[in-house]
Amino acid sequence: RQYFYGHAWLGGHNFEYTARPIALLRGFLLVGALFVVYTVAQQVERLQWISFLLLGLFVVLYPWLVYRSLKFNAANTVYRGLNFYFHGKVGAAYVAYLFLLLTVPFTLGLTYPLAVWMQRRYVLEHAAYGTARVRWGKDMGPVYIIFLTALGVGIGLGTLVAVTAGIALAVTGASGGFEGVGSVLGGLGQTGISVKGHGQGGGIGLAGALLIGGALLLYLTFILASL
Repeated sequence: RQYFYGHAWLGGHNFEYTARPIALLRGFLLVGALFVVYTVAQQVERLQWISFLLLGLFVVLYPWLVYRSLKFNAANTVYRGLNFYFHGKVGAAYVAYLFLLLTVPFTLGLTYPLAVWMQRRYVLEHAAYGTARVRWGKDMGPVYIIFLTALGVGIGLGTLVAVTAGIALAVTGASGGFEGVGSVLGGLGQTGISVKGHGQGGGIGLAGALLIGGALLLYLTFILASL
């Protein structure tokens, strides 16, 4: 980080990163040790409770870690002799990075854009260079427009895939049974997702594949919208 900061120039002056390497090393070693414990616990059945405990602790502590990381990096960033600062509070981090995300499944994803907007605002609105504070002037409306547009595109494409698969099933069923569905759907039979017989067993696998594909497609549209 010192290398990149030292070669980032603005107005004839470069940035500086003043964090002590030993402090960073301690953090990396701690994270590495916890990751090793988590991985080992996952492989041993009687120790799996440890992995779930670590995962739960990570979820609970994640907003605090975000807060500490932003504060640490800002305090150790210098430009023209002045330090950056981060004035955010831990409570606001928990609202943006945990509580709002917990509401997403219960609101059918409608609070996800709000969570993203709150996270961006938390990072930028509380940053400061010397005594100069950063101003956050983005409204929430455009964020919702982007995500709802992505949601509409995802639903439309998912519906198109489902209709196409339904037509393929109907055509192959009418022309000689369900044996040819795998080949019509691009070799799904080779991956274990095939339709055999007359609606027994295979239909569930195909429906599951369509649901998974639709979910992945919807997730991809959200990611693209947030870029």
